[in-house]
Amino acid sequence: MARITLHLDEDVHPKLASILRERGFDAITTADAGMLENSDPDQLEFASSQGRTLLTHNVRDYVQLAQLYAKKR
Repeated sequence: MARITLHLDEDVHPKLASILRERGFDAITTADAGMLENSDPDQLEFASSQGRTLLTHNVRDYVQLAQLYAKKR
């Protein structure tokens, strides 16, 4: 079974990463990754380069960003 690894951006409370880790998930925050205050495109690129799924509440910006990112691939 495939394992999902997560990168939680700054819009997601860091406590969620802690809760997920307690339940066996591989979850990091932007702070864990040294990515605080990096741009949305940088967050997406980092998550992708690490094979992580980006978890965010910022749907408005990331829908368009994900579409542009997918076209480049």
